[in-house]
Amino acid sequence: MQHTDLTDADVADYLRAQPGFFDRESRLLADIRLYSQHGDRAVSLAERQADLLRERIQHLDADLRGHVDLIERFKANAVQNASIAQRLNVWVRDVLLTTDDAAIPSAIVGALRAHFSHLQAAIKVWGASARFGNEDFVQGASADVQAFTKSLGEPYCGVNNGFEAINWLDDPQRAQSVAMIALRSGNAGEVMGLLVLASSDVNRFSPDMATDFLHQIGDLSSAALSRLRV
Repeated sequence: MQHTDLTDADVADYLRAQPGFFDRESRLLADIRLYSQHGDRAVSLAERQADLLRERIQHLDADLRGHVDLIERFKANAVQNASIAQRLNVWVRDVLLTTDDAAIPSAIVGALRAHFSHLQAAIKVWGASARFGNEDFVQGASADVQAFTKSLGEPYCGVNNGFEAINWLDDPQRAQSVAMIALRSGNAGEVMGLLVLASSDVNRFSPDMATDFLHQIGDLSSAALSRLRV
C-alpha cells in the first residue's frame, strides 16, 4: 500500500467532504483523544465537545444578561422621561394660568421649583416694556451676562464655574451643577433673557446630558415672556 504525506488540511478537507464518515466508523470516536483546555489530561472527543458547548452557553448567557441590562436601562429612561414630561405639562399649565403679565417670570421659576425636586431657578429679562421697569426680573443682568447669553447656541449644562448669573439664585453656594438657557423672542431669535437652573447634585446637569426638555422649557418660557415686550 502506497503511503502519501497527508497534511492536517487534507484530513480536514476529507472529513468535510465525507459527512457520514464517523457514522460508518463510529468506533473511532471512542479512540480519539484530545487534550483538555483545562489541563494536560487527554479527554474524549465527546468530552471536548461538551466543554465547547458549555463555553458557548456561557457566552450566550453573558450576551443575554447584557441585553437584559440594556432593556432595563431603556425602561428606566422611559419611565424617567414620562415623569419629566408629566411634570413639564403641569408646569406649563401653571404658567398659562398666570394672568398678570408682571407675575410671569416668578410663575416660571416658582413652578419649576415646585414640580422639579431640589431645583433652584432664577430668571432675568431685558428689552421688556418700560411699564415693567421697577420689577426685579429686569434688574441685575449686566452687559457681560447679556453677551454670554447671546453666545449660547445650546443650553449650557455643567459645573458651576463661578458664573455671574448664579448670584441670582437664592442659595448660590449650593449650586454645584447648572443649566443656563437663553430666552429668545419670536422667529427673529433675539435674545431677551436668561433662565438659570441649579442643583446641589454635581451630576444633575452634565455636559453629555440630553437637552430636549431644557429646549422645551426655554421655548415655552420665551413664548410666555413675549407678553412683557408689548
